[in-house]
Amino acid sequence: MRLTLIVLASLALISGCGGGGETMVAPTPTPTPKPTVTPSAISLTDAAKIAGERGKVVLLQLAGAQPPPVWLAAVYQDDGTLVDLRISVLDGRVTGEEPEQPADAKEAERLLAQDRTGLLRAADLAAKTVEGATLTRAQLMDVGGRAVWEVETVTPQRVISTVVVDAATGEPAVKGEN
Repeated sequence: MRLTLIVLASLALISGCGGGGETMVAPTPTPTPKPTVTPSAISLTDAAKIAGERGKVVLLQLAGAQPPPVWLAAVYQDDGTLVDLRISVLDGRVTGEEPEQPADAKEAERLLAQDRTGLLRAADLAAKTVEGATLTRAQLMDVGGRAVWEVETVTPQRVISTVVVDAATGEPAVKGEN
């Protein structure tokens, strides 16, 4: 009798506790899709052309700290003002605009007076200097009294390099890795 009870209890457990012969199966959790970051559809060169419609670009930098990522541009306009633009990397739309201080506009004007290269040529030289890299920043700046374009690149191996191009001559002056 005792053996029969053990066998019946075992059969009840195996068959799902005596119901309709169904077995209990734990549900398989459905994985939650992870968000993906869309690679930049708008390159530095594309963003430079978009910002260049407003004036002369003196700074262009990829900023992705808060999604969606944007290109930040400082543009010297024909009226002598400097304006900051936010350009969407996804579709190239200008999503924000803010004026800069007059002193910053004067400095941009001074540097642009020495520039014979331009952002697009400096970016092209940097891309040729560091083949296969993505350009993430270009800035016209003063180094030792000379205007230079400082162009930052990132390789697929995540090596960050800076290419400095003399704004007056268009010659790459320095290539350094960070």
